[in-house]
Amino acid sequence: MNRLVLRPVCVLLVALVTSLVVGLPAALILLGTACLRFATGRTLGVSAAAAWAAAVVLEIGVLLAGLMALPVLGLDILTRPAAAVVLLLPVLVAAASLLRARVASEEPTPWLDPTLGGICIGVLAAAQWVQQKGPGTGVAWAMSGDARNHVLLARGVIDDGGLTLTTLRHYPATSDGVAAAVAALGGRTGRLPGALLLHDVNALAHSYVVMAVLLSGLFACAVAAAASTRDGSTLLHGPGPAVAAVVASVLPVTALVSGTALHDGFFSAYLGLVVLLAAVVLMVVAVREGSGPIVVLLASTGPLLLTVWSVLSLLVPPAVLVLLPRLVRSTRPKAAALALAAAALALIAPAVVAVNHTELAAAFVLPGGLTRPHEQLLTALVLLTAGSATLAHAPLRQRASLTLLAALTGGGVVLMALAAVGPGPARWQYYGGKTLWLVTASFLWILVMPGADLAMSRRRGKGIAAIGAAALGAVALAAADMSTPLKNPLQLAAEGWDQPVAADVPALRRFGDAGTPYIFWHWSDGSTYTGEDRIDNFWAVAAWDGAAPANGLDPVRWGYESSGDPQQLCTLASAVPGLRVVTRDPKLQADLVARCAPAAPQVVVDS
Repeated sequence: MNRLVLRPVCVLLVALVTSLVVGLPAALILLGTACLRFATGRTLGVSAAAAWAAAVVLEIGVLLAGLMALPVLGLDILTRPAAAVVLLLPVLVAAASLLRARVASEEPTPWLDPTLGGICIGVLAAAQWVQQKGPGTGVAWAMSGDARNHVLLARGVIDDGGLTLTTLRHYPATSDGVAAAVAALGGRTGRLPGALLLHDVNALAHSYVVMAVLLSGLFACAVAAAASTRDGSTLLHGPGPAVAAVVASVLPVTALVSGTALHDGFFSAYLGLVVLLAAVVLMVVAVREGSGPIVVLLASTGPLLLTVWSVLSLLVPPAVLVLLPRLVRSTRPKAAALALAAAALALIAPAVVAVNHTELAAAFVLPGGLTRPHEQLLTALVLLTAGSATLAHAPLRQRASLTLLAALTGGGVVLMALAAVGPGPARWQYYGGKTLWLVTASFLWILVMPGADLAMSRRRGKGIAAIGAAALGAVALAAADMSTPLKNPLQLAAEGWDQPVAADVPALRRFGDAGTPYIFWHWSDGSTYTGEDRIDNFWAVAAWDGAAPANGLDPVRWGYESSGDPQQLCTLASAVPGLRVVTRDPKLQADLVARCAPAAPQVVVDS
């Protein structure tokens, strides 16, 4: 079949599968990315890996522009046509680019696109496998940690009609805007409170899945881009690079990457990882292809990261500075203009961070629970990259390694500054530790590169050295995974998660749809107030809060921070008329009548 016909058919097939698993709104994000990939590849004549990374950056950038345009134009994201336009905007931009631009020659990497298609289907199959395990399994894994805050933040974007400059100045809310667009296009009007809550949670979960697809593809693209510089050649020999790319694409389901993200509810940081990884791919391909537009796109990831995860934006300028001299010396037309544009874009992020350094410093001393930072793994990645730059025989591979080393060094400087902000021996506070995790995860694919070199090696000595490096990389990755508290996140999600457990999700909807305020007490085990009760109460209160003002009491904060003291329950009952207390403790009614009279809440014993 003609390649021009086969590609659209494959894209539509993947989009159909995506819509069946995560719904049409989320599928439009992947469809827009695929359309932008082909538009970028044809108009710029860059490799498939470069085109995919550029497409991810453009997709998120166009979505951000659409979300910001809605309030300016007086439109409301809550209306489904407005949400549809936002999610379809990248497709329209890609179509316009394909119609107007001259077709440039695209580097033949015939194995990458079908490989990425298979990776996409694999991620979606895993998501479908989890969803089919029983009621609540499809969303319980997306309701722990900070994910609870992101549902409220996405609802805030909906209330504002879109993303505003005020919102972005106070919080990098692009990820919440994406979840808000997915929720709005899915239809929010006419739903009962419990159903509406789960609808918004599903939008968050579906956005997570789409980000996982993009992450898997970008990990594969990073290996493909680096492997194609072997011996200065753009020709790939044998199945080695494709196998290495598929191996790298599995990284998002490890405990270190998605396990950490899901355990702590890192929704915003997860999208930040997508953008940063796209920037890393662009760093590698910019060295090999020397394309001015690619360097400009790389520089643009800095300002984009400001709206996703601010401090990550500081990793981009060092890499751009390494690439600029080559672009300046280029004899190609418009090279000087592109170099100037790249330099200007690269300076935006440091300038914004410098202006807001006081607020950032205050944020980075905030305490919070987080999995243990992996300083040793980041050090291993730096050493491995430096070794590649030293030992590589191909000049292109050396320059690629030096560019990555510049980004890693810049990231190391930023991380040391963040760690120094922390008080005393507890150097890594919440945001510092999370940033360390993001930097480490975005360069984790480097551990796969010795294996890729081995697969393509034709010299015995080099092969033995690559085996040793690959073994060390595997040991480092295994050690990092073992140090995380969440083992095998995919299996745990399929089994029903931990807090909240999947079995509680139908109850959240059932009691929420009754339309009156409620909370859980002695619910998880019937005799005491547990952490499971607390996370359930957060979601319970999120379903009804707003319709029932609590006289200055913040029910959402109460729902998550309550300690189990019955007097706290009496305080909430007096502030929220008609409050129902759902329990499995048959003695609770008498206890509350004695303790909370005359404002004792209604008790519902649920078996």
